Amino acid sequence: DGSRASCGEILVTSAKTGDFKTTVFENEGLPRFMLRASSSKRLTWDVCGMMFIGYDLLTIPVQLAFAPETTLFFELMSWAALVFWICDLLLTFVTGYYSDGAEVLIPSKIAYRYLRTWFLFDVLVISSDFLSYFGDEGRAPAMARLGKSLRIVRVARSLRLLRLMKLQKLIEKVMDHIDSEHFHIVIGMAKGVFIVLGLNHIIACMWYGVSISTSEGVSNWISYANFETEDSFAYRYLTCLHWSLTQFTPASMEVIPRNIHERLF
Repeated sequence: DGSRASCGEILVTSAKTGDFKTTVFENEGLPRFMLRASSSKRLTWDVCGMMFIGYDLLTIPVQLAFAPETTLFFELMSWAALVFWICDLLLTFVTGYYSDGAEVLIPSKIAYRYLRTWFLFDVLVISSDFLSYFGDEGRAPAMARLGKSLRIVRVARSLRLLRLMKLQKLIEKVMDHIDSEHFHIVIGMAKGVFIVLGLNHIIACMWYGVSISTSEGVSNWISYANFETEDSFAYRYLTCLHWSLTQFTPASMEVIPRNIHERLF
């Protein structure tokens, strides 16, 4: 059934399995370009967003600490992530939201709400994407020199991790579409494993970064363990991850702090 409200909007209420859902849109009806918050298209898009956030969590700490060589895969993923988040910003302006049990699909209200909440955050993080991508000497030498002098490239890359703040929101949106109690339990367990592994991954990269940032001539665990630059990235990373995991367990290993910075960390 439909009834006209005093503000010129249409409230459409439909009963489904005893629950009532209300949709609010403009008098001329739902525009073709609008996306419902609960649509399968939006759900698929949010799942892709979770995958890109997971990719950033995996690669950005590695890039900051180990500075691996840039490969074609990293180039393609950088472009794909940049295009995706720009499109995500634009799509948010045409995606409905829920307010007091009603799904609002009025473009002006959606834009006003987005501008007051996540818009500036998204612009900041997308700007950091541009800085981290074009701050490479091979792409833009002038910007790369500026980036090196102000160290903005490393800061820009680390700002991309702020998208983790959106991860919980995306997970909740996906979980709203699933009625299986067993699946909710599995997802809850997977979240715990993901948090532990993600935290250890970040600590491992930070542990390596602390060591290589020490002043020349100061002993550190890398030089003491005879880690040469020719050692494979996999071996160096797994050693750091092993050290990180031992900090959460009674186990031990041969890597220990060798200066005050490492000891403080």
